[in-house]
Amino acid sequence: MFLLKWYSPQQRARASYAYTHTVEIYFAMNGINMLLGLARVMRFLRFNANLGRLTDALAEMKEGLAQWVVILVLVIVSFTFIGMMLFGDQLKIFSDPGMAVDAIIGFAIGTYDPSDLYDVNPASFLIIYVPFVLIMLFFILPLTIAIIMDGYLEMQVCVCVYMLIGV
Repeated sequence: MFLLKWYSPQQRARASYAYTHTVEIYFAMNGINMLLGLARVMRFLRFNANLGRLTDALAEMKEGLAQWVVILVLVIVSFTFIGMMLFGDQLKIFSDPGMAVDAIIGFAIGTYDPSDLYDVNPASFLIIYVPFVLIMLFFILPLTIAIIMDGYLEMQVCVCVYMLIGV
């Protein structure tokens, strides 16, 4: 970055943006690498009897989790677009799709304060926030628990069958 002092302000701004963008790509690729590394570690856990049950349960719930991810993405994307339509011109957080997704995920995990929405328009707050919280609490969360319990039950059935057969 010490070479940037020789450039014009516009060139410095472009170089700074390129550097920032490169760092963001680096961290995204590093996250993907970490997930792949975790998958490899999970393969080695199968040799331990107790930890092998965990990996077997995850393998049993693979299909259900894929469907759950699709449903979760659809819910987040639809509420993102609703938020952008209702608050895009009034709140900066909903003016950009990336920031709007951050806000919706922030609503889901409790890190974003929804009082800004209520201050801007109480009726629109009721249209977006209340249904989102209800869908997350009464549909997505129980679906997550059901998928995990179903995968664990299927794994237990497979273990019992293997014990009966004697494999």
